[in-house]
Amino acid sequence: MKPYLSRYCLRSLSVVAIIGLLCLLAPASASARENVTSERAKAVIGGKSPDALFFDVHGFKFLKSNRLEVAYNPMIYDADGAALTLKELKTPCEAYVEYRRVEGEDPRLFRLEVQGYGDNATSLFTEKKKPKRLPE
Repeated sequence: MKPYLSRYCLRSLSVVAIIGLLCLLAPASASARENVTSERAKAVIGGKSPDALFFDVHGFKFLKSNRLEVAYNPMIYDADGAALTLKELKTPCEAYVEYRRVEGEDPRLFRLEVQGYGDNATSLFTEKKKPKRLPE
């Protein structure tokens, strides 16, 4: 092997090693450092608006309101596993609901899996209800 190729390979390996070491020592990105909490529970959804779900009953330990904000594009699935939009979701329904909350923000719906629909379930939006604390 020619001497100039050997030096070139050695320099290249050194640069790659330094970059790899810097990647390992670099702090995590801002999004990874945020304190994100998540909770999943079974809930009875009594109504909905274009930006929120309203619970009649829920099993969350940390969510103390009957209202959960709906983000732009949450994952919503019917009992058969087909994807739904918030507009297509029928209420009242019973579902497994997962929400996520970033520190300093309100909790937001992340995922919803419908288990069954109540009598007279409709996909119409209901009147906005004032948030209230649910009994513990």
